Amino acid sequence: MFKFRVWEMKQKCPEGPTECTCLHDPTQTVEGPFEDITPSFRNVHNYIICNPGFCKCPGRTEMVDVRPPPVAVMEDLCRDQGTKINRCLCENKKDKLKGDYTMFGVFDCKPTRCKCEGSNQVHVNDGLGCDNGGFPTCDTIFDEYCSDGTQMTPTAVMEFKMNNGTGCFCSDGMVPKCKATGDYARCPDGNLPNLDLRKDIVPEIKNCKFA
Repeated sequence: MFKFRVWEMKQKCPEGPTECTCLHDPTQTVEGPFEDITPSFRNVHNYIICNPGFCKCPGRTEMVDVRPPPVAVMEDLCRDQGTKINRCLCENKKDKLKGDYTMFGVFDCKPTRCKCEGSNQVHVNDGLGCDNGGFPTCDTIFDEYCSDGTQMTPTAVMEFKMNNGTGCFCSDGMVPKCKATGDYARCPDGNLPNLDLRKDIVPEIKNCKFA
């Protein structure tokens, strides 16, 4: 995970960030280097406790956005309006994600709709491919498989990206299916994900197709 996060950040800041704000606490900053180094506690602090959000890069005056895509698309619902997330409704339609969330909280909640601070306007969190908000998932976690049996685990996807994989994770060019059901991962409303919405955020299925 640490190796992938380093790689992900270097895609935005090839020279390596010198300092970053913390995604989990924007009032805090952490200084580089951000390589996957020892002692391991340094990695834990940088990528789990802090988790870089915006960074200073050599030769640039503006801060560079290195946020993980699932967090960025949600935060930008309000950031584009000059404010920030107040709360989001989770996929189960019961729980709410409050403004002091972490990346782990985002993945656990799978927000479908959000409200910004100082406003009651509802914003649909459709950036991950669900027109009515949320994340497309299988009934069982990490259950997506290609037709050749390749499992689409987080580790496999990270390796695919770091090896300059583009287009489609599955070699046959098809969207992977949930092994337990034989169906595709579905959005909370039961619909198939909109691949056009997902292509820039989830590049491993950018050019995949449904059968």
